[in-house]
Amino acid sequence: MSKTPVSGSLLVSIAALLWGTSFVVIQWGFENSEINPLLFVFLRFAIAAIVFLPIALYKLKGISKLLLSRPIILIGLFNAFAFLFQFLGQDHTTAGKASLFVNFYAITVPLIAPLILPEKYSWRVIVSTILGFGGAFLVTTNLDFAALGFNGDSSLLGDLLTLCSGGAWTLYILASKKYFEKEKSASGLDVFFGTLIWTAVFLTLGLPFAFINTQWNDIVSQFTWQVIVSIFYLAIVCTVGAFAIYMVGLKKTDAGESVIFMFIEVIVAFILGWLILETVPEPWEIVGAILIIIAIIVVSLKFKEVKDSKMDDKDHVTKQKEEGNHEESTTEIQPE
Repeated sequence: MSKTPVSGSLLVSIAALLWGTSFVVIQWGFENSEINPLLFVFLRFAIAAIVFLPIALYKLKGISKLLLSRPIILIGLFNAFAFLFQFLGQDHTTAGKASLFVNFYAITVPLIAPLILPEKYSWRVIVSTILGFGGAFLVTTNLDFAALGFNGDSSLLGDLLTLCSGGAWTLYILASKKYFEKEKSASGLDVFFGTLIWTAVFLTLGLPFAFINTQWNDIVSQFTWQVIVSIFYLAIVCTVGAFAIYMVGLKKTDAGESVIFMFIEVIVAFILGWLILETVPEPWEIVGAILIIIAIIVVSLKFKEVKDSKMDDKDHVTKQKEEGNHEESTTEIQPE
């Protein structure tokens, strides 16, 4: 029977569900407005930072030192690129496909981690890599090579941009892991706040490009009620709210096992994309999506395998100590 508390699993699942809705809300915003992706993504994080600031001031100490930390700045940079590529890509591709490619980091992190961290490759990583990239190929091409192209309306362009988002997320997670290894006392709240602030700062640098050859009236007309709702929903619910729920849930469950709950993101994005946006995936896209999901499952089991091995080693050491103490106790009470 699983030892994972139901409450922890439930909270992580809720967070994944909320993140899954974000892909659909982003596409919904684009379909009902001419808003520039650079402006869209900036407003999401600017508003989220403003909302989260009072919580940070109340909970965190040494904020200035945290924000000036080079690793936190680097993590914020990777996060900014991840969301920048996602929003640029979702202007050209579907919510379901975007959710697959953004979560592709679950496959690439174990693939790259042994190169920079004290980790080893396993057969699970190799199998998941083959399945994952094969699935990405099917989702991206649908085996319709005649339709491929890089014009402004190309779905392939959007797929590749969201795949780059997954690559940036890979760097984000690896940088975060190294930071937590070095700063043992750091909390997820610290990293989230620092990342949030620096993400907003770096995204500000792209704002001038959003207003090139754009009149003031055109900028105002971009803010339809749908895109305004999208921005506030993404900022408050999917950024601040989902993260808070995820962090509470993560304390009650295992980080490796929690990756499995991320499948909810993909499932929610595909289902809501179909129901709300009427986006029906092609047959080969479905096959590719299944391959990617299987790949993530395979590599997720690697974390559980490592965890169980460590628990067995710990139990073995504890048992040896108990046997040793028992022998010492027996020796002391024997008569001379």
